[in-house]
Amino acid sequence: MDPGDSPSGEGDRRSGGPLQNAGVGADTRRMQTTSRPRVLIVDDAEDVRKLLGMMLESEGIDVVGEAADGAQGTELALEQDIDCVIMDLRMPVMGGIEATRRIKESKPDVHVFVFTAVDNPDEETLALAAGADEYLVKGTNALDLPARILASHANAA
Repeated sequence: MDPGDSPSGEGDRRSGGPLQNAGVGADTRRMQTTSRPRVLIVDDAEDVRKLLGMMLESEGIDVVGEAADGAQGTELALEQDIDCVIMDLRMPVMGGIEATRRIKESKPDVHVFVFTAVDNPDEETLALAAGADEYLVKGTNALDLPARILASHANAA
């Protein structure tokens, strides 16, 4: 299996699969010299990943990777130089709460935004206990996401 290939054989996002591993190789030098936030999007819905990516890029935020489940997201988060993760909760293979816990254990300075359709106080409590920094509900907080990412990045600098 080549680097960037998913176990399902779907491969790299540029070839239509759910896993994108941008920021490797030639882009690494640019990422190290930029002050733009570097974000990983973890969501099982490809349309959500693509729309979020377009919205964030238009606001000056670098999307350095995408994953379709929590296991892929955890792997990329631990490999990549990232500032933030946008994490869905309900996904196959590994859910967002467990993925958040694993990411924050290894990279406590990475800001995790849970971005979910689930408006449930119990799930919010679990996500925050796992280390999520913010809990945002799709449909009500979507347009606030770029400003929140930029603010968290500015506060971390």
